[in-house]
Amino acid sequence: MGRRVRQLSQSAVKLVKARLKIYASRYLTSSLVPFVRRYLWTVPIVAVLGFVGSASEGLGISLLVPFLAILFSGDTNHALPGPLALLTRFLEAVDPSWRLEVVAGAIFSAIALKCVIRIVNDGFIAWIYGRASHDIRCAMERELLTASYPFFLSTQPGRLLNIFSTESWRAADALHMLFRMIANAAAVCVYALLLLSINWRLTLIVAGGVIVVRLIQSRLIRIVRHRSERSSEANWSLTNQMITSINSVRVIRVFGQEGREAKRFERESDTLRRVMFALERVTVLVAPSVELLHAALFLSVLVGAYAAGVDVPVLMAFLVLLYRCQPFLQELNHGPVEIAAAGGSVREVEWLLDPSHKPSEPKGSVQIATLDRPIVFDDVGYVYATRPDAVPALSHVSVTIHPGRSIALIGRSGSGKSTIVNLLCKLLSPTSGAIRIGGTDLTQICTASWRRHIGLAGQDIDLIDGTIVENITYGLPDAPMADIIEAARIADAHDFIEALPQGYETIVGDKGQALSGGQRQRVGLARALLRKPHLLILDEATNAVDGLSEAAIFGLLSHRARQMTTIVISHRASTLARCDDGIVIENGHVVDFGSLETLEAYRTISAATA
Repeated sequence: MGRRVRQLSQSAVKLVKARLKIYASRYLTSSLVPFVRRYLWTVPIVAVLGFVGSASEGLGISLLVPFLAILFSGDTNHALPGPLALLTRFLEAVDPSWRLEVVAGAIFSAIALKCVIRIVNDGFIAWIYGRASHDIRCAMERELLTASYPFFLSTQPGRLLNIFSTESWRAADALHMLFRMIANAAAVCVYALLLLSINWRLTLIVAGGVIVVRLIQSRLIRIVRHRSERSSEANWSLTNQMITSINSVRVIRVFGQEGREAKRFERESDTLRRVMFALERVTVLVAPSVELLHAALFLSVLVGAYAAGVDVPVLMAFLVLLYRCQPFLQELNHGPVEIAAAGGSVREVEWLLDPSHKPSEPKGSVQIATLDRPIVFDDVGYVYATRPDAVPALSHVSVTIHPGRSIALIGRSGSGKSTIVNLLCKLLSPTSGAIRIGGTDLTQICTASWRRHIGLAGQDIDLIDGTIVENITYGLPDAPMADIIEAARIADAHDFIEALPQGYETIVGDKGQALSGGQRQRVGLARALLRKPHLLILDEATNAVDGLSEAAIFGLLSHRARQMTTIVISHRASTLARCDDGIVIENGHVVDFGSLETLEAYRTISAATA
């Protein structure tokens, strides 16, 4: 008997593993299958626990046959089919005066054991679900942190936010359902074996009904999967509109466009409502349809049993087993529908996890200790992939930036200044030409090594939601307080920070909204200066500070001028006047380059602001 049980258990585990692989390949995408594979070691545990728990319950239900026989006739002479005949032999060894109590106690003990095992198995599946969800979220975060900068230029923030806040949870729910199906499959295997041992003819009727249910369900799954993908698209479109309403609230209020944005949000929300309703309309058909088919199956079993002349105790045991099998069978049948309903979410998560459409930035391997060599732009061009048919952002740029000099980038908005900054920071790579550092191509230099020598401050370099000291030390977390204060002094930020109630421990809020524009810029400048960079890039870094503060900042910066190269972008003549050289850019072309005083564009700016 023990050997037979072991054989059945091994067969059930093999069957469940095979079904898991089929479901994983059919309902999950290639990017999520590794997460399932990572937890394949749990499959035997879940399957065995499900098998043993269901076997325990099945044993208890099978004991109903002798229990009913004792109640109806006072003996156990009913011939039990197959392996269940062993129960009769066991009961014959029990004192007849205690048989009813022994059978009742055995039934209760078997059901109690099943409940304990079910609790353990459900808890184990919940642990798998939590770990798998955590792994998916961390994998997505790693993918975002390593994705190339152009990926963020071409992707709507609403889509990314929606994947993290909604779709990742639904994808994890699909994995959760997949592992629950393992336990359900094990239970169905046990009940199928018990039903088969009781009456194979009735079991064939049940198997035929299950096949019919599965065929009907397959059609519904295809519809659900298609509508799920549409719901994901509508969901991230609505999220994107929400981000617009939050991030642009100042513009919306000033220009009185509350009504317009409300209507846009209403349209997006209504689109999502209609798509979700279409999805739910199909999904809600599944449970009633399956229940109706199971009712027909139940009646078919009764008719078949009557025609075959099955004994009442045996029939009742068969029906009770079938009744207890139905919840597992229903969940096993409904599982693919739920996974299909999450199909759109799974594909969104896969899209984010898939590295093929997010080419990584060149890492490089050459280490540099200092930036004491010229930075040479050799016929550099750049075309944004998001607008390939537009005028190139940069075209045939050839200039040399000498170390220890301060260079002004002069040009209108959209002329290509920010693109040059992004190229210098290795956020972008030239689509033509090359940037060389003393003869070494920038793409060959280790990105981390290069960026350690760069300090970037500007109006678009946001502060993080934390304290002032956390913002200043963001690029150098272990910096001593003395260095932090020195950087704040150079940025003309120390005095206003000290005047705040919590000083350097003041919380600045999201993007530094608790501070004024000038204060944010000075904290951002202190963050850049704390790294003591060899290349300091100031991208409109002082446009929100007053003239006195700007003079103080550049006065304190002057003592470092010989130690670093400075690139300045500004529309202020007073800021540009502190530079040695200038580069004039128009429509992505360098039209003038040289000593600042010799540049016509600089003289024009000076005259306009005089």
